[in-house]
Amino acid sequence: MKIKFQNIILFWLAFALFITGVMTLVHPMTNRPVNVWGEFIWELAFSAVWIIGTPVALRAARRFSVQTDQKVKNGSILFAIGITLSVLQCLLHGLLIYLFHPDVKEFELNIFLLSLFYNIDKMLIVYCALVIMQHAMDFYERFQEKQLSASRLETQLSQAQMHALKMQLQPHFLFNTLNAIVTLVRKDPDLAEEMVVRLSDFLRITLDSSGKQIVTLKEELEFIKAYLQIEEVRFSGRLTYIDSVPAELLDANVPMLILQPLVENSIKHGFSHYDHAASLTISAERSGDSMILSVKDDAAPNVNIAEMKVGIGLTNTKNRLLALYGGNASMRIAQNKPFGVVVFVTLPFSEGRV
Repeated sequence: MKIKFQNIILFWLAFALFITGVMTLVHPMTNRPVNVWGEFIWELAFSAVWIIGTPVALRAARRFSVQTDQKVKNGSILFAIGITLSVLQCLLHGLLIYLFHPDVKEFELNIFLLSLFYNIDKMLIVYCALVIMQHAMDFYERFQEKQLSASRLETQLSQAQMHALKMQLQPHFLFNTLNAIVTLVRKDPDLAEEMVVRLSDFLRITLDSSGKQIVTLKEELEFIKAYLQIEEVRFSGRLTYIDSVPAELLDANVPMLILQPLVENSIKHGFSHYDHAASLTISAERSGDSMILSVKDDAAPNVNIAEMKVGIGLTNTKNRLLALYGGNASMRIAQNKPFGVVVFVTLPFSEGRV
């Protein structure tokens, strides 16, 4: 956060007028003679040097922040800058007094010594106040950015949830599911009852996500499994779901609904266009401080990745990863030889509730 230079000028001019007024009132109480103009020149010179010095101090505070891992190093640099700047400010103040103060008739070295004696502590205090103020503004700005980012993520999560609900609850989805249930009622009542339970579980998981931003991989897979159990019946056994996630990664944290758009993309652009049997595999593996998730199908032959269009679901997934993890997460689409497509999602590995 930066302060406009005109505001710096206005502040220090107001400061000079205020201190002059205070000194004009205080001097008579101490039986000291009052030279209003001389007092104003002295305070105006003090303000003038800080009109120049304030941007320097603020920039130094931004450049060498103590709110980083290099607290000691940056703190030492700020201290050295403060001492140097304060001494220079005192010497410049003395020069301005020599040039403009009505009581100074000729050049004397004593002018600079007096300025140094009377002002060095004030210069340091002002410098420290400016550094603290800049750090406070930077902290508040970062806090606002985090709040804004959290708000955006909540909005994106809500949109993702609504998108998931909208996509899965399209008329053809419900129609096909209910039609399959009606058919099974005559042929296999037990399986028809199981389908009703599957549909109920799917709706419950979708609606009861409670706005959570981060869930465990186990929870995310439960949602995917509920969805695919219904799709398996729709595709009359042509769709096989393979869970290739090791048990030690089930407690890893993942963004809510991060896999759903990828699975939906495979269903929509892969299985829906072909009559042969195919499989969809969800995998996860640990790679150092990262975890790699993959959604792989072998439905579509002769896939040209370069000509594939990235739809809304995959675009939203990329945006969510960027908002949550910055450059520490990525998504990549590749051909699953000899048939199908595989989507890789790489994100920082973490466990435990966040």
